[in-house]
Amino acid sequence: MMTGKDKQGVLIIIGVSVVFLFLFALSYKLKASADNYDPETLCRNDGDYPVLKLLIDKTDPWTGQGRERLAALIRRIKGGLAEHERFSIFVLDENGLYSPSPVFDMCNPGRGDQANSLYENPRLVQQQFEKKFQAPLDSMLDELLRPGVAAETPLLETVVGLRGEEDNARLMLVSDMMQNSESLSLYRKHGTDIINGKVNDLCESPKNYKSVEVYYINRSQLTVSTRQEARNFWDQCFNRMADNLSWEAL
Repeated sequence: MMTGKDKQGVLIIIGVSVVFLFLFALSYKLKASADNYDPETLCRNDGDYPVLKLLIDKTDPWTGQGRERLAALIRRIKGGLAEHERFSIFVLDENGLYSPSPVFDMCNPGRGDQANSLYENPRLVQQQFEKKFQAPLDSMLDELLRPGVAAETPLLETVVGLRGEEDNARLMLVSDMMQNSESLSLYRKHGTDIINGKVNDLCESPKNYKSVEVYYINRSQLTVSTRQEARNFWDQCFNRMADNLSWEAL
């Protein structure tokens, strides 16, 4: 028959075993988690993460106020990314016409307020976020805000080219939305058949954008009718590409 001391000893052994098993499981989880991430992009190797693509149109110069608003938008995006969400920034300028490569392409490793307090230290998580994600993004902010120029604005071709196989991607655009290429220029008057043909040819596809968010740069030199025609064209196009569409003045 077990004495009180024997029972106490058994309980201690059980408690120590439980703690040991918890620590072992935790270390295994952390190691497995570390092995499951790309050290360069901080993205999960299994590709199981949401995607946000930001396309910045620098084919025309901006005002100082426009640069300030773009900086505020990027800060807002950075603070609102989901944990593990991939943030890719593309710049449309003379160096990246038609097929720009991402100038920034990383996953949010998680902020301190996104840490799981059961097995993560929020302070250390925040430090990693600031060092590995926030610092590289902030270091390129000046370049992103620097005005650019180009002879044409193949915005539609670029948007189509950015479509990927993922079905959970969000697309954000910062632009005056004035498509201007050899195949289609919204500065020229086109018949309805031509506009509808371009929509059918280039915008028709399975909806693989979760949402499209347009941050519209209003250029005062454009007439009201020109801006409205451009808006009508893009509404038709994006409603075929995405589940949700929104416009916001920048």
